[in-house]
Formats: sequence, C-alpha cells, structure tokens
Amino acid sequence: MQNYLTIDEASELSGLERENFIRDYIETGVVSIKVEDGVKSIELSEFLRVFPNAKSKKVDSIDPEIDLLLKQQKIENLEYQLVQLKRQLEKQDEDYSWLRNKFDSTTLLLEQKLDTSELDKHKQEIKKLSEESIQWEKKYNTLLAANELKTLLKENKELKEKLESLNSKLSTTKINNVANTNSVEKISTQAVVSPNLSHPTQQNKIATGSTQFSHTEGQFRHSGEQPSTAIKPKRRKIFGIF
Repeated sequence: MQNYLTIDEASELSGLERENFIRDYIETGVVSIKVEDGVKSIELSEFLRVFPNAKSKKVDSIDPEIDLLLKQQKIENLEYQLVQLKRQLEKQDEDYSWLRNKFDSTTLLLEQKLDTSELDKHKQEIKKLSEESIQWEKKYNTLLAANELKTLLKENKELKEKLESLNSKLSTTKINNVANTNSVEKISTQAVVSPNLSHPTQQNKIATGSTQFSHTEGQFRHSGEQPSTAIKPKRRKIFGIF
C-alpha cells in the first residue's frame, strides 16, 4: 500500500475537509479510486495528477516512506509531462513541415495550371488596383492641401481685417492731428495780425494813404485828360488850299 493513499491521507494532503474532498473529487470522478478488500485507496500518481502542488506542511504528518514516494512520484510526473511536451513539439514541427510542403506543392501546381491569359488578367487587376491606390492617395493629398489653403485664407482674411481696422484708426488719428495743427496755426496767425491792426498810427497811415489816392484819382477824372489820346492842331487855309 506504499504507492497508495487512503481517503483521509489524500484529503489531508489536498488541504480539504474529508467530506468536501469526497463530494468534489471522488464522487464526481475527478480522482480515480481503487477498492481492494472493501478499502478505498488512491494511487499516488493519480493524486499528484490532480494535486501537483500538494501542501508540504501536510506531508510532515505522513510516514517518511510515503513522503519519499510522493516526491518520487512528483518527479516522475514532471518528467512525464516534459516528455509529453517534447513529443508535442516534435509533432507540431512535423505538422508544420507537412503543411509547408503541401502549400508549396499546391502553389506550384496552381502556377503550372494557370495559362498566360489568366496571369495577364491578374496582372491587369493588380495594375488597376495600384493605379486606383495612387489616385486615392492624390485625392487625399489634394484634400489635405485644400484644407490647409482654406485655413490660410481664413488667417489671411483675419489679418486683413485687423490691418484695415488699424489703418482706419491711424487715419482717424491723423485727421484729428491735422485739425488740431490747423487750429493752432490759425490761432497763431490771428495773434500776429491783431496787434498791427489795433495800433492807432498804423490805422491813420492806412486811412491817409487811401484818401490821397482817392483825391488824386478824382483830380485826374475832373481834368478830363485822356493820356492815351493825342490832341491834333487845327488846320489853316494857305492860299485857299487846305
């Protein structure tokens, strides 16, 4: 019985209560049991298959021989799993090689069966798809350029509006400055002319000059002289001949 565990030993190694172990593993058939002389037992390898990581603290309460057998069975189980993994890898390599050869042979057969016209047809389709791809790429680039141009135009419009606003403000400021300058010049001119007109001597001189000019002009008019017309002398009769 060294290679077998009782129900109590198996439940203790699994870390489960006896009732839970029986209900969840034995009655459901997860762990196979052996009945001999009315005694139920579990083979170590079967137990390790279901519980490969049995708690070591439970092993301390078991017979040292059973502990050694458990370790040996665990090692054998790991070695068996390793061998199985190697076999699976080898099988996968074989399957891959077979599929690869099958694919190559099928491809070669298809290439041999395809005539020149079909090949040309496929080439034309590939060429057409390539051209369509290029056209779509051009359209995409054109769309991107249009979007960029639209953005630039919008920015340009905004800058233009800002410049027009600034120019309008500058023109208004300039007009105000010119008006202020003209007002200052007018005030300065009035300030210079007013003293001369207000002086009595200057006013008398201007009045006297005007009177003299008017008197002289009156005399010229009363004298009846016309400087521009010459006076002809009277003709006399000489010996009855004019």
